[in-house]
Amino acid sequence: MSKASPDHVFMRRLCAGTVFAGLLILTGCQTPEQERYSDLDTCSGMGARYGSSSHTGCMLQQQQRRDDAQLRTLESARLSQIMAEDARRQHERLRRERQRD
Repeated sequence: MSKASPDHVFMRRLCAGTVFAGLLILTGCQTPEQERYSDLDTCSGMGARYGSSSHTGCMLQQQQRRDDAQLRTLESARLSQIMAEDARRQHERLRRERQRD
């Protein structure tokens, strides 16, 4: 069996990294109903009585925490995409330089 070319190996790794980043984003998916029940459990577990101002504040904090986590995940995915594109461009530049030599 022949050995894979460096170009082929690079592209496979780039594709695998992109797929991994996409799967990472999808792993945190819950339905809004599941999120609400999870938040209710969290706030009730902290002793906040349903309908109280402390319960409402707790629910808002849970939503803010989830929004912040989602934003960090999206920012991380975007950074990964930028890095992958930079790596692809660098790889193409090196490949063209090798072909000229």
